Amino acid sequence: MSEYDELFDADFDNNINFELCNENDEEKFDGLDKHAAQTWIYPTNLPLRQYQFDIVQTALFHNTMVSLPTGLGKTMIAAVVMYNMYRWYPTGRIIFMAPTRPLVAQQADACRKITCIPKEHTIQLTGDTQNTTRGPLWEKIRVFFITPQILQKDLQSKICPAHLIRCIVIDEAHRARGNYAYCEVLRLLGDHASKIRILALSATPGATPTQVAEVCRALKISRLEVRTESSEDVKPYVFNKITETVVVPLGEPLASIRDKYIEILDQYTRRLMKSGVLTGSAGNVHKGRIFMIQKEYKENCQRMGKRPDNYILQDLTFCLTLYHAFEVLIKHGLRGFVTFYNEHGGDKGWVRKDERLTNLLNEIQTYLGSAELNVCQLPDGTVPEIDPNFVFGHPKFNKLRDICQQHFTKYPDTRVMIFCEYRDSVQEAFAALLTCRPLIRPRMFLGQSAISQKQQLFVMEKFRKGECNTLICTCVAEEGLDVAAVQLIICFDIANRSPIRLAQRMGRTGRHQIGRVVILVTEGREQQTLAETMQQSSLLDEKLTKSMIVKTSLLPSGPPVIPTRIQPNCLQLHMESADEKSGKKQVSPKQSRRVSKKADENEVLNFNQKLPDDNFIPNTEQNLWTFSKGKKNVNR
Repeated sequence: MSEYDELFDADFDNNINFELCNENDEEKFDGLDKHAAQTWIYPTNLPLRQYQFDIVQTALFHNTMVSLPTGLGKTMIAAVVMYNMYRWYPTGRIIFMAPTRPLVAQQADACRKITCIPKEHTIQLTGDTQNTTRGPLWEKIRVFFITPQILQKDLQSKICPAHLIRCIVIDEAHRARGNYAYCEVLRLLGDHASKIRILALSATPGATPTQVAEVCRALKISRLEVRTESSEDVKPYVFNKITETVVVPLGEPLASIRDKYIEILDQYTRRLMKSGVLTGSAGNVHKGRIFMIQKEYKENCQRMGKRPDNYILQDLTFCLTLYHAFEVLIKHGLRGFVTFYNEHGGDKGWVRKDERLTNLLNEIQTYLGSAELNVCQLPDGTVPEIDPNFVFGHPKFNKLRDICQQHFTKYPDTRVMIFCEYRDSVQEAFAALLTCRPLIRPRMFLGQSAISQKQQLFVMEKFRKGECNTLICTCVAEEGLDVAAVQLIICFDIANRSPIRLAQRMGRTGRHQIGRVVILVTEGREQQTLAETMQQSSLLDEKLTKSMIVKTSLLPSGPPVIPTRIQPNCLQLHMESADEKSGKKQVSPKQSRRVSKKADENEVLNFNQKLPDDNFIPNTEQNLWTFSKGKKNVNR
């Protein structure tokens, strides 16, 4: 009788009987199942990708930052690490943090499809879950998909058992800077963090090596796993992206409005120039520069023991507002410009007192006319026709419509995603594309300050099914959302010089086939910003692996989560996911063992030596797996 027959003919025990590690000299590993820790499991449900396998092997034994281009399987890596920590610590808590509710829901669904963690052992916790009901859930549930703000609150209120947390996955980890909730969670964990395996995921972990170092320090990272689309082990899984830049001239009357507004800006900047705080002409200044000047001015005054001049601080504050509006005017047009002052100018008395600014806003409103932008759904779910007299506030909207029409005329059965910085631009772009129905069937995808999570999921489902072929989004769709195959991405604007958001937008295409990216930029400063962003992006990945700033930010080694005397072997096995298992008729333990024995006949890797019983998964796991590959030794 073979070792397989001996194993699978053994009595099947329905009762969990873990051998827990709780020795005095191993207090750090309290709750470890020493039998399960003899192995770590890698599922073969999906085709084996060597880079994913290598990263998982690193991430199990070190706190790891994984930087992978969008669509290359970061969630797969996270799910495997979570599952093994779930096995090793049967009384521990496993946490997956994601920044938005749709992303939490998506990652929970994806992990269930990859691993066989029972659905009843998992839960999603977001702002929708009442504080009074979360306490009991922390007591009985083991795997949490959660927003960082909720975890932060539960740690502060001590309803989350921090001492039981054994693994934390941090999605979109580039956010972990300053006082963001990711950072606060790690601070609240304090000494407990030394018992937790941390896995951070991001397509682009930072805009500069300094930012990446800040993220690594905040998340206690000891290893950096970086892959780019040009990495040799990633190349076979990457589709090309064709990137086009479309430069849009301002045209009239936008150009003349811009010139009049610069004259208004000049009266505010002139005072700053006279005081020596600002140099250059009003038309060449931008919001970011004003912000840095304001910060440096305050720091210089503090260093020299001087009291800041209130008039200078006031003018700098005025200029921040004025130049933010200037960027809106140039990138998004007249309608967004007027909306900005209507929404934010009321609480600024100086705006109402500036006669030239008030007259300019009235002039723009007269040009735009009385036709209102009405994109609200009717009771039957339809959207009313757009008023034929409606005036779009920027030439970009006409160019956007032309590009989409050309695309769908040639490729009618494809999907398009459009990214805009502001909600007003999303609505105006939506109106522009509504004029092309039924060729173009657009939907808006906004944050939960505008629509509910239920509405978000409804819109995404329509897009996946093809009932909607164009999704117009704000930044909420930039991070991580797994959408259907998208053939064309259109970036309506360039938010800033950071390559992070541009990389996230572009990463929505080229996942299943060759993709196309079109970037709309207004001639002038936005065009220059794009060039700087692209250059920074091309150099960043190379800098990350060579930067001493990044290297010195890494911990010498990840905190051990199993004793060093335990050297787990890897078992590559086919997994029956939790979703598959729940959808199938339940089988008896004997049937389960027969299925597993039959699967062994398709073994891929040969065993070089007989495996002792303690190298196998416990009996309680046998009905979840079929053997498809042998073992690999792990060199920690």
